[in-house]
Amino acid sequence: MTNGTYRLGCDIGGTFTDFVLVNDDTGEFQINKCLTTPGDPSDAVEQGIRELLERTPGFMPQIDEIIHGTTLVINAIIERKGAKTGLITTKGFRDVLELGREMRYDAYDIFAEYPLPLVPTIASLRSFRTHYQRWSCNQGPGSQGCTKSAFRTA
Repeated sequence: MTNGTYRLGCDIGGTFTDFVLVNDDTGEFQINKCLTTPGDPSDAVEQGIRELLERTPGFMPQIDEIIHGTTLVINAIIERKGAKTGLITTKGFRDVLELGREMRYDAYDIFAEYPLPLVPTIASLRSFRTHYQRWSCNQGPGSQGCTKSAFRTA
């Protein structure tokens, strides 16, 4: 059991970062909202906590729990922004994401339109050896060929 008095909730969204500070002893709460800083979302968290400290001085040492949430990743997926992504599968599983067996809007609607896959198919690997020793692949639509550097690891 902890002796903290406060709980702080922080949700970093695409536009705003929201805060709620709850005093568990009194039931009182403070809310705050500030603009999200896309270059470094932690800057908005710091700003929001500083603003809460102006209204409720000295709460930081008494925090029992911090709860954090974010929609930044799901927003990037929905908006199809972010880093280019590659998916490497074993033979026979190339189209596993496009098949989407886990999610069917209406299994019997032959005219249903499904979203485009998050990772487009541009090439297929024919062979792969461990430790990235040798790569070869079939050329896909619009492909300039396929080399080891095209599939480098981060």
